[in-house]
Amino acid sequence: MNWKCTSAAVFANLVNRFGGLDAAAAILESVSSSPVSKSTISRMMNGHIGVTVEAMVAMEDAVGTHPMTGLMFARETRTAQRREDMRALVPA
Repeated sequence: MNWKCTSAAVFANLVNRFGGLDAAAAILESVSSSPVSKSTISRMMNGHIGVTVEAMVAMEDAVGTHPMTGLMFARETRTAQRREDMRALVPA
């Protein structure tokens, strides 16, 4: 999975669902110690720069859904299952 493209697409969807760049900027500025420009948010949405964890979490919380958190949790679950599968191949 291309995480940069995935996170950009998920972030763009969250921003659009929340009301666009102005609304997202207001949310991100409320959780950040510094101003967040709409152009920075746009670049994150388009995949030109990486989406920060802080920005993703803020938008997930604002929208009330957690798609990226869910993807990351599923990744950990799959990794843990693979480890167990590999252990089963090794004789005790």
